[in-house]
Amino acid sequence: MLAVVCEAAGVLILVGACVLAAAAWVYLLIGHGGFWRTDVRLPKLDEAADPGHWPSVIAVVPARDEATILPETLPTLLGQDYPGPFSVVLVDDSSTDGTGEVAQALALAAGMHFNIANEYRKAWNLQKTFFWQLTWRAPEIQPGTLLLTAQLPFTYYSDNSLSAPLNWVYAPDLKSTQMPYLVYSLESRLGNSLPDLLAEIPIQQPYRATEFTGNTSQALGIYFIPPGCVRVLDQQVDRKLPARLAPVNRIVPLSDISRIDLAADPGAVPPLSIFGSGPAHDWCYDFEKADLARQQGDWGQVAKIADHALKSKPRLYEANAPELVTYILGYAHTGQWKKAQVLTQEAMQINVQMKDMLCYNWRQIALHTQKDAGQQAAIAAINSQLRCSP
Repeated sequence: MLAVVCEAAGVLILVGACVLAAAAWVYLLIGHGGFWRTDVRLPKLDEAADPGHWPSVIAVVPARDEATILPETLPTLLGQDYPGPFSVVLVDDSSTDGTGEVAQALALAAGMHFNIANEYRKAWNLQKTFFWQLTWRAPEIQPGTLLLTAQLPFTYYSDNSLSAPLNWVYAPDLKSTQMPYLVYSLESRLGNSLPDLLAEIPIQQPYRATEFTGNTSQALGIYFIPPGCVRVLDQQVDRKLPARLAPVNRIVPLSDISRIDLAADPGAVPPLSIFGSGPAHDWCYDFEKADLARQQGDWGQVAKIADHALKSKPRLYEANAPELVTYILGYAHTGQWKKAQVLTQEAMQINVQMKDMLCYNWRQIALHTQKDAGQQAAIAAINSQLRCSP
């Protein structure tokens, strides 16, 4: 009798489970029809709203004796284009065929490829920044200009490879075989195609199907040392650059800023299809525009930009401390002597090698600003603080 009761109870439980399962399927089919069709419930990527912050995803992959298949499956998994943080964890379940070792080798290879790609990405972004900053400072450059440089931060680009994009920027509609612009770096050219750093040395350089013809008296000197900005060298300001820029100092006497067309409106713009929309208008944008205004003799605009740029209290380094000289000149030429003095002291604190450059420019200030009590007091104070020679 007890056995019959137990058997009947078991049947009832089984029937109840079956009824419950059937009810669940009926609910899913009627209340959530087509629940298995993910395309109905999940919008396509291009239709989905960007959540702004994508959650981190970790894919856990259990593996046992999968050494032969991992080289196919893991790269596919690692190649996902999920926009948020994404990582893969492989769990080696007591494999005997070297699954763990293969996974480690694949991880190292993936990391190496990522690092190489990232290095190229940074190099390309740096090149884009270079050309954008150059156009901010030099809206147009006269054809036949040789760009001379001694220090550029590019690992994967030579002066030869920079000449083509320079012409895309400043001669976008070029039809001639006469190339109007050329980049020469002292590191690779001096003593070869550039025999010396003297005036009137002819330059004739074949470049694939084109040719550049010019001379060293039609040159514009530049240098770029991030985090510093692109700097167009000016014989009136950039004499006595810090000692670490000794190679750049050799270019200064040949740099003719009159090669820049100040009346260009609108100026050159890097092709957006190649260079993108450009970097943010930050410290370097202000500096390039202030230095352009300095060349134009618009001291009021220089001082105005200085106020705006320095208001954000930018972090300055040895590399970009010389950029403060443009603002010092702007303040001095507008009679804001206190600001000019404070900025001079700040420049010296950042880079003690700037003494000669600062003293030289303060001598120019003494020659080219109105002599009054404020000027005399400021010059005397600077000469005393920096120990400038007369």
